[in-house]
Amino acid sequence: MSPFRLAFLSLVRKKVSTLIALTSIALSVACGGLLLRLYLLSSSRFETLPTEYDSVVGAKSSGIDILLNSLHSEGEYPGFIPYKLFLTLKSGQTIGFEDNESSQASFIKEIIPIVYFGILDKFRLVGTDPEIMQASDLHFSDGVWPTTLDQVSVGANVASSLRLKVGDSIEVAPWVGDFHPSGHLAFSISGIIARSNKNWDNQIYTSVDAAHRFFAQDIESMKTRSIWGPQVLNYFLIKTQINGFIPLENLINKRSVAQVIGVDREVERLRAMIGIGKYLGVLVSVFVIILGGLSVAGVIITRFDSMTAQLAVMRAIGFGKRQITQWLLWEGFLLGMTGCFLGGLLDFIFFPVLRSLLEEALPANQWTNIYIFQSFPVWAGAGIATLVAVFIPIYRAFRQDIHDSLRGF
Repeated sequence: MSPFRLAFLSLVRKKVSTLIALTSIALSVACGGLLLRLYLLSSSRFETLPTEYDSVVGAKSSGIDILLNSLHSEGEYPGFIPYKLFLTLKSGQTIGFEDNESSQASFIKEIIPIVYFGILDKFRLVGTDPEIMQASDLHFSDGVWPTTLDQVSVGANVASSLRLKVGDSIEVAPWVGDFHPSGHLAFSISGIIARSNKNWDNQIYTSVDAAHRFFAQDIESMKTRSIWGPQVLNYFLIKTQINGFIPLENLINKRSVAQVIGVDREVERLRAMIGIGKYLGVLVSVFVIILGGLSVAGVIITRFDSMTAQLAVMRAIGFGKRQITQWLLWEGFLLGMTGCFLGGLLDFIFFPVLRSLLEEALPANQWTNIYIFQSFPVWAGAGIATLVAVFIPIYRAFRQDIHDSLRGF
């Protein structure tokens, strides 16, 4: 009888023991895979977050809300801030205040407007300036920036997900928070922006004028949402001069209706809040893999400890050490691979459920690339632990005294 068949029959004959071992391995692999992929998903928020802007101005809110909504397309529809403030800051004009104080925004290097007014399959329609291309180091893989109010450019993920190309027409649902105007906004695609592996890939772009034209179509509704009418924005993205953030903060936070945040500061706060420091997530994943491997090893060793008499009988009827070794290796391999397969299947099934339960703590972007095969380190760790664990009973089998083992058999 071949060692493989012997291992298979041994597993089938000991149904309860085999089931317990497979369950333990599968649960270890599933838990390790789920934690590893959740860590990768959480980390993806930082990997795709644009870092070229050091400051963001928005309506008064928490700093993390402003950070994620403006640079990662997460959260509810944001509040409005006046477009006139943006124009004043961009032109570098002197700003006067009611207390006769004044300030000139000479500490701003670049400033980009952002206003949302539509959504298509979770991709946001953004009104902005063409300067965003140069400021964010973006370029077109095909086409050009919109030249009319009825044209849009799309990010790489938008184009690939919706299978769009230059010249296609799209209909975007209006989106202004809980204000849902009827109908759709029709646009033609003038350009496709090359992949940047940042959140820029997940948005649809047109001009600020197109957004203001849309807001002006229902001026009465806008009056209830904004004291500035249709001339509004959601955010300004700013690159400041060296040491320019402090005067910008003093100007915006103390003397305007808006609020400015430092991007680096809020990123660190976000990392601390969700428990992912610079290396913490990697260490947790490594520890999970190690603990899973130890769990697998413990199950295998316990299983083979109960086979002492069986090994002695096998040796007594003529099975050599080489055949015993091959049999035990095959049994460990079959247990490990089957357990890894079942654990991977559980990982695949329950990851979407766990992701939906933790929706508020995870990136909202449904197009984040998290795949089942990213759990491979856990599978490899469990498989290696299984095979390593088999060498312990092999070592014991080599040193086993057959006569002592058979005395009470």
